[in-house]
Order: sequence, then C-alpha cells, then structure tokens
Amino acid sequence: AIRLYLLMGSSFVRVDEVPAGHLCAVLGLEDVQLKNLTLSDRPNAMPLSMSHMMHGTARIRPLVKVNIEAKQSSDVEELDRGLLKLSLADAAVEVTATARGERILACLGELHLEQSLMDLKNV
Repeated sequence: AIRLYLLMGSSFVRVDEVPAGHLCAVLGLEDVQLKNLTLSDRPNAMPLSMSHMMHGTARIRPLVKVNIEAKQSSDVEELDRGLLKLSLADAAVEVTATARGERILACLGELHLEQSLMDLKNV
C-alpha cells in the first residue's frame, strides 16, 4: 500500500492527499526504481526534471569524476547493483560505463564524492 506524508519541518504527517507545491514522502515504492518523478493527478502532466527544480533552467553538472573498480572480479555484479542504487537514491550522482568496462562515478564535489563512496560501501 502506498502512503503519503507531508514534510512539516523535521516531522512527517500522514495524509491522503498532498496539496500542490508541497514536499512529500511516498512510502510503498520499494520495488520501483526511479531516479526522480513528477506526481500529478492529471495523466498528461508535464514532468519536472530535478535540475530545473534545483536551479531554474541551469543544468547542474558533476565536477568530480572517479573510476570505481571492484576489489575482486567476483564482486563486479554487487558493485553494479550498488552503483545503480546510489544513482537512483541521489539525483545529483551520475554513473556511466566506458567501452572498456570502467565504471565512472561523477559527483558535485569532493564532499559529495566522499559521502557517495561511504553510501556505496553501506549499500
């Protein structure tokens, strides 16, 4: 069952509907993998991109890129799953793979990279 919560300061208030323009949390989407989405009661609503919501029409680009490798070849699938989860959980993270099979993690800065690497280890 999907549940909606309004974000009210540091607390969450369970509601049946979320008024337009309010921030909310949606529980019950554990099996759905989305990087970001637009919720609407209209089927033809225009989707909003995270970059437009954060800085108008300016696109936020990751500044720091690092190559991420599994310690052992048997850990490659686990690394790929972790990178996918990290990418879905953080809209500012970009993960790409090169033709040579390298996995590139791109973040907004050094601190963001540090936190992303800690999150990746804990996934």
